[in-house]
Amino acid sequence: MLDTEDDIPFGDSLEDQDFVKATKYVERNTWCFTQHQLLSFYALYKQATVGSCTIPIPSILHPQARAKWYAWNKLQQIDKASAKSEYVRLLDDLKPAWDCSRGSGWVSVSRPKRQEDECIDETEEYILTTYIKDGCLDGIEDTRPSWNAYCKLPESMLI
Repeated sequence: MLDTEDDIPFGDSLEDQDFVKATKYVERNTWCFTQHQLLSFYALYKQATVGSCTIPIPSILHPQARAKWYAWNKLQQIDKASAKSEYVRLLDDLKPAWDCSRGSGWVSVSRPKRQEDECIDETEEYILTTYIKDGCLDGIEDTRPSWNAYCKLPESMLI
C-alpha cells in the first residue's frame, strides 16, 4: 500500500480519515486476516484510490496477480467513495475494536487496582518475581507469608 497518509489523494473529510486509518491498520496487521479477506481489502483499496480496473488481465502464469485482477475487476460498478466506506465497513465487521478513537470510551485494565490494605511491600513483590523468573523454589518459600496475604487464596489452596 502507501508509506504515509499524505500519499493518499483525499480530502480531510471524516470518511477519508477513517479510510486512511483503516488502510494503515490492515497494512500493519495482515497476519490477522485470511487471504480471501486481504484480497477483498486489496480490491476495495484499488477501487477507492484508482477507480475501475483498466489494466489487461494478467497471464495465467501469474495466479496471484490474476486473483487480484479478478477481485478488483468485480468492483467496476462501485464508485470511489462507496469503495472507501465499504473498506471501512468490512474492517469494522471483521475487527470491531480496530479504531479505539471511535470506540465507546471504555478503558481496558490489565489488573484491578489494589486497595491500600492489600498492598505488600514493593520490594518483597520484586524479590518474589525475581525468584519466580530464576526458578528458585527456596526463595519463593521464604517469601510465602507475604504473597499468601497478597493473593488472598483460601488456606486449602495454599502450598
